[in-house]
Amino acid sequence: MKKLLLLFAALLFASCGEKSSDSVTLPLSDADVERLLKEAVDPDSLPERDHILYQINGSKPYSGWVKKMNDSGQVRGLAKVKDGIWDGPFTNWHDNGQKAREVTYKDGIPDGPYTKWHENGQKEWEATFKYGEKVSGKYWNSKGEEVESLDAGSVNPNLKYKMKGRSGELIITGAASDRLDRTALEQLQKASGALVIPPLIEGEWVTSIGDYAFYQCRNLTSITIPDSVTSIGGEAFSSCVSLTSITIPDSVTSIGGSAFKYCQTLTSITIPDSVTSIDHAAFFRCTSLTSITIGDSVTGIGKLAFRDCTSLKSITFFGDAPKVAKDAFEGSSPTIYRKPEAKGWGETFGGRPVKLISEKP
Repeated sequence: MKKLLLLFAALLFASCGEKSSDSVTLPLSDADVERLLKEAVDPDSLPERDHILYQINGSKPYSGWVKKMNDSGQVRGLAKVKDGIWDGPFTNWHDNGQKAREVTYKDGIPDGPYTKWHENGQKEWEATFKYGEKVSGKYWNSKGEEVESLDAGSVNPNLKYKMKGRSGELIITGAASDRLDRTALEQLQKASGALVIPPLIEGEWVTSIGDYAFYQCRNLTSITIPDSVTSIGGEAFSSCVSLTSITIPDSVTSIGGSAFKYCQTLTSITIPDSVTSIDHAAFFRCTSLTSITIGDSVTGIGKLAFRDCTSLKSITFFGDAPKVAKDAFEGSSPTIYRKPEAKGWGETFGGRPVKLISEKP
C-alpha cells in the first residue's frame, strides 16, 4: 500500500509540473510552443466541410492544435481548434521570428485581449474584444509612438488567384487566404473604394472567391462579383467594415461560413435563387443590416448565421422553409416573411415570428 501511495504521489507531482495543452493560455512560453508544435497538425491535412475542420478519418470535428510553418521550418502560426473552429489561443509570427499577433478565440470569434506587433518588435495594436466586438484599443507606429489609428492607405488590391485544378478556372485568393500567415493577412488591408472583380483573368474564368480573399479590407465600400462565380468562401469579406453594398450574381450557389462577418455598414442584401446554403456565422454582427431577401433554393442556414444583427427587421423568403440552426438568429429580432404557397413553414422559424409577404409593412 505504501508503495502504491508513493507511486500515486509521484504521478500527481509529474502531472502538476507540465501544463495540459487544453489549459494553455496566452502568452505562449517558448516551452509551450516547443511542446505544442510536436502535437499540432497542419490544417491543410484535415478534411474541411462547411468551413469546419474534421479529424483525418472525417468522422468527427477536429479538436486540438494546428500549425503553419514557413519554408525554412520556422513556425508561422499556432492555434487551438475546438469542434472544428478556432477556440482558444491563436498566435502568429513574422518571418523574422518576431511575434506578430496574439488573440484568444471563442466559438470562432475574438474574445479577450488582442495584441499585434510590428516586424521590428514594437507593439502595433492592443485591444480588448468582447465576443467579437472591440471595446477598447490603442495603436502605435513602428517607432513606438502612440497614434490615433493605423494608416489604412488608399490603393486598390492587386487581385491574386490560383488555377482550380486543370479546369481552366480561377479562384480569387486575395493575399489573406492563409490566416495563419501574418504577412499575407496584411497585404490587402490598404485596399479602398469600389471593387469590380472581372469575370476573366488572363483568359481564364473566375469561378470562386476563396476563403479570406478580402479579409479585413476595411476601406472597401462596394464589391461587384461577376456572374462567372459559383461560390463565395469562408470569411471572404469578413471585417470589411466600410462595405455598404455587394452584388451577388445568380450564378453563386454557396456562401461560406463567416463570409460577411462584421460587415457593419452593410444595410441590405439579396441572396439569389441559385444559392442553396448559408453557412456558419455568414452575416454575424452585421449591425446595420435591416433587411434580407433570400431566394427560393436555400435549404440550410447554419449556426449563428445572423447572430447580433441588431438592426435586422425583416427576412423575406421566396422558397420552402429551409433547415435552420436553433441559434441562427440569436441576438437578432427579425420578422420572417414567406410566400403563401411555400411549404414547411409554421408560426415561428428559428424562434422568430413568421408572416405572409402580403403582411409586410
